[in-house]
Amino acid sequence: MNVRVRAAATVADVWQFISDPAGWRSFPGTEVEYRVLDEQLHERFAYEVLTGLPTREHRGHVELQAIAPASTEIVWTESFRPRMVGTGGFLRTRIESHLVAAARDVAERSESVDP
Repeated sequence: MNVRVRAAATVADVWQFISDPAGWRSFPGTEVEYRVLDEQLHERFAYEVLTGLPTREHRGHVELQAIAPASTEIVWTESFRPRMVGTGGFLRTRIESHLVAAARDVAERSESVDP
């Protein structure tokens, strides 16, 4: 899954909200635990989901690309394997819609940062 969202904010402002999974939009009724795998300040952030979702090998990667001085593209990618056979399509739909909402939420919050 790959989601692209533009934020009318600097990369540094967007980074504030991407680099802390605890502040990400949560799955309703679910507490998800993440582990950071890689982090390059103001550029990329990689993680894996440890608990909270019925998935295995669930990894995510966020890249921030400056488009203009105060415009950033958020490229958020996730991959996973379902724990139960036959649930992959359902999980993909749910997780993808959550990813879109999370990326938009990060964009909106970063746009409201005072310069």
